[in-house]
Amino acid sequence: MKKIFEIVILLCFGVSFLSIEKEINNAIYIDPGHGGIDGGCEGIDGTKEKDLNLQIAYRLRDILESFGFVVKLTRSGDYDLAINDSNRKREDIEKRCSLIDGSLLYISIHINEYPDKSVRGAQVFYSTKNEKNKILANLIQERLCKELKNTNRTELEVNSKFLLNNISSVGCLVEVGFMSNCIELSLLKSEEYQEKICYSITMGIVDYLNNN
Repeated sequence: MKKIFEIVILLCFGVSFLSIEKEINNAIYIDPGHGGIDGGCEGIDGTKEKDLNLQIAYRLRDILESFGFVVKLTRSGDYDLAINDSNRKREDIEKRCSLIDGSLLYISIHINEYPDKSVRGAQVFYSTKNEKNKILANLIQERLCKELKNTNRTELEVNSKFLLNNISSVGCLVEVGFMSNCIELSLLKSEEYQEKICYSITMGIVDYLNNN
């Protein structure tokens, strides 16, 4: 009920989401990490990161579109964007950057892993490429902590990610959890938890646009 009330209030008094396309003539880009031969991390049960990234990206797209946002994906299936086999990963990431650059904002979806299998929690990463990246990352991180209720992580500046460093648009990379943690992996595979993640990201975006 709280979520419904919050959405109604936003629709009535916040940004006019249904007219966003006319106002900005731009899209929110969602980048589901990995794809094709690049499976990303893998859970103990064989679950591949690339598949969960895409599932979450679809859910996030649907929620954002229900608010009236124009949304595009860098990939909509199990493939990468490279054509040539030589240096395939570099070509893929460069094409993602090319698609995203100039958009209203972007969210890159990934899932983390760590040798210590007790480590868990969603975390947002951003680059100083654009000074507003930190604002968006902070607002999304706050929403994730509030809605998921299982992490006290804070947003983290990182300047070693090619994608984050080569896009001028406002955006961030969201590591939605750890595939190496069995409990969190089980959550990440559930529709209900994916919905919570996507709601958190959406409301973080709304918070950002209402104040910027």
